[in-house]
Amino acid sequence: MEDSDFTREEFYGICFPWFAVDREGRIGLLTAGYSPVPRIIFDGGEEVYEQVRDTLLDLPETSGALLSDRCRNILETQPGVDFTENEKESRKGFFSFEETGQGGPYILYCTPINPLHVGDLPPEIRKELRKLTMDAVLFREDEEIDVAALFDC
Repeated sequence: MEDSDFTREEFYGICFPWFAVDREGRIGLLTAGYSPVPRIIFDGGEEVYEQVRDTLLDLPETSGALLSDRCRNILETQPGVDFTENEKESRKGFFSFEETGQGGPYILYCTPINPLHVGDLPPEIRKELRKLTMDAVLFREDEEIDVAALFDC
């Protein structure tokens, strides 16, 4: 059931975290501002979105985290850049992706040492996340994701 007040337009330009699953069942946390977000997230309504988001963001940290080569290179030239939030996300077992700007692909920022698997989650969360499976993507290998090519956004 669609919540008419819960639309992409409402969150356009605002930090909007959402989750997806790769073909191995690993979980990615993708943070949008201006980049595409799958329409199916909004079709489920705000209550379902918040349940999934809050359940996953409230998980304990159970993994180490590794910054991507891209982020390590940024730190060499811009030492003040802060990737703390991305590292925190990966310590929960998520592959952390950020958008590159208006309409660009999502870029891998941080990788969990022990990735969380969708099968480890409660059934109601697993059911919702499986709707956001990216069969053509492996988070551990794909450093850029063009979401608009994978979903109706």
